[in-house]
Amino acid sequence: MSIWFHPKPVRKSRAVDALKKTQDDARVICTIACVFWEDGSYEKARTWFGRAKTADPDNGDIWATWWKFEDRKGTKEQRDMVTEMCVAAEPHHGRKWPEVAKDVRNLGKSTAQILELVAARMRDIL
Repeated sequence: MSIWFHPKPVRKSRAVDALKKTQDDARVICTIACVFWEDGSYEKARTWFGRAKTADPDNGDIWATWWKFEDRKGTKEQRDMVTEMCVAAEPHHGRKWPEVAKDVRNLGKSTAQILELVAARMRDIL
């Protein structure tokens, strides 16, 4: 998202502008969560990841980004909670999710395994 091209001090205001323009697009909400992650506001990031999954539970990239956040900054229990919710949601869309899920090397893998594979492919925030 173009939010990352702006200097760090103005990212939050640009994120709010993007949110208004896109009418609560889940990808923008997820990007806002990542901005909070980058700032070290982990509880706010967690809240925004929750909003993103509510806005589009079928987007596997959102689940993978949240899982990666919890893997890096959360507890095993928090990471497992994201895994359980993702498995229940059975996502099928996103930029990276379908590519990984449909790869013949991943045939027969569970949603939880696909989640971890997609998370490994997600851009590092920090």
